[in-house]
Amino acid sequence: MTASPGRPLRIESLRDPDLDSVTARQMGLPAAVRELHRSVLRAFLTTGQAPHRDDLPVDGGAGRDETFRALGDVDLVQLDTDGRVAVAYPFSGRPTGHTVHLDGGPVLHAMCAIDALGIPLMTGRDGVIVSADPGNGHPIRVERRGETWRWMPEDTAVLLAQRSGRYAAADCLLCPTITFHTSRSRAEDHLRRRPELTGVVLDQHQALVDAGRSFGPLLAPEGVSVEMLHTEGCANAIEFLPRLRELVASVDIVQPVRVRVITSPEQVRFPR
Repeated sequence: MTASPGRPLRIESLRDPDLDSVTARQMGLPAAVRELHRSVLRAFLTTGQAPHRDDLPVDGGAGRDETFRALGDVDLVQLDTDGRVAVAYPFSGRPTGHTVHLDGGPVLHAMCAIDALGIPLMTGRDGVIVSADPGNGHPIRVERRGETWRWMPEDTAVLLAQRSGRYAAADCLLCPTITFHTSRSRAEDHLRRRPELTGVVLDQHQALVDAGRSFGPLLAPEGVSVEMLHTEGCANAIEFLPRLRELVASVDIVQPVRVRVITSPEQVRFPR
């Protein structure tokens, strides 16, 4: 495993759609690095295996070491000591206990429960997630068919938790603590019994929203961006922004909504 990156993903990263989410980190990278990241993700989807860094195309004139270093610095991709991809969120290069079977594709291993939910949402494909409650080993199955999700057991919940520290999510600190549980009460009990953890229990809707926000746009083609302008102290801006984000996500616009306060008429004049 590589050394811990400078900006390790935290549970806050999964819940922040603008400042530090997985998508925001990807979009903050140079175009060639973003494309390499997408190539890594597509390699997992095609083969179900962790690709080697030397087998992936690097464009844009940047060196291979520099490009992979840029992905590691923002904790999006980590290589093992042999140069094979060990982690490329949401994928793991080795079994984790969260498997995803997309229709017509190979078996995939997800880093955590949210990552497992993110794989069907990122690809737009149907499939089945198989995991287990870490407390009692009870099997958990989540199936996506179109817009319908079926959770078995029906009361399955997701624990979004982390240990203290400033390490990469993959270094046995973040991902192993984001887990499926057969019910909210079991997830809450698990959190109470682990004083080293801090976190929150998500219902099924919240878990899907967080997974879609984190991973949904990663493979979408780059295109237009959206910016919301508002005046200082505008009460409607706070109320409207969540709805705008939903609309933008629904049409697969990759870049997060930008928000800008305007202080003069000239700032809202657009070129003809």
